[in-house]
Amino acid sequence: MRPETFGQVADGRYVQKITLRSEQLTVTILTLGAVINDVRLTGVPWPLTLGSPDVAGYEGKLSSFGSFMGPVINRIKGCTAKIDGKTYRFEKHHSGNLTQHSGSTGMHRQIWSIAEYGSNYVLLTLHLPDGLGGFPGNREITLRYEIEQASLRMTAKPPVMHRPPSTPPIIPIGPWNQSRAMVGRRFKLPPITTANQMQS
Repeated sequence: MRPETFGQVADGRYVQKITLRSEQLTVTILTLGAVINDVRLTGVPWPLTLGSPDVAGYEGKLSSFGSFMGPVINRIKGCTAKIDGKTYRFEKHHSGNLTQHSGSTGMHRQIWSIAEYGSNYVLLTLHLPDGLGGFPGNREITLRYEIEQASLRMTAKPPVMHRPPSTPPIIPIGPWNQSRAMVGRRFKLPPITTANQMQS
């Protein structure tokens, strides 16, 4: 199926959706945050993941639902970190003196590009410029979703860095509907690459 318009974010940019299909599984992916918006298993009359029917939901309380988060997940105490001897400062979260999920410019708040797609897969790309959210390095992220029968496979390639700082962890956040049927899932995540490894 070809990409379709899902809606617009507050600044007017368009968000696309693409639906992947197999005989057993249907999955809808958004370009906003690389969100897994909807998962349906043939013969099961309810969705297997929680999502929003519109963009506004993902700009509000559902901003982390089904999204692919990074460049850093969880919290950074004090909103600072020393990388390769240099101190970097990040966005402060409203709940206290910490940075949460990379702040308002995290990968879950970005609109990804569709580089390639087919009936059962989509390849998304994202450019994170040096200094975005306070994080160093020009980074190119590649993410592939693919379904095979009743399984959803996510493959993330390590960021291509154009300078040496460490690569923080990235991770998919999926609010799966565990009270009902679960779909087979296989997540393939890259190893964390340190600055020393990148310089060697």
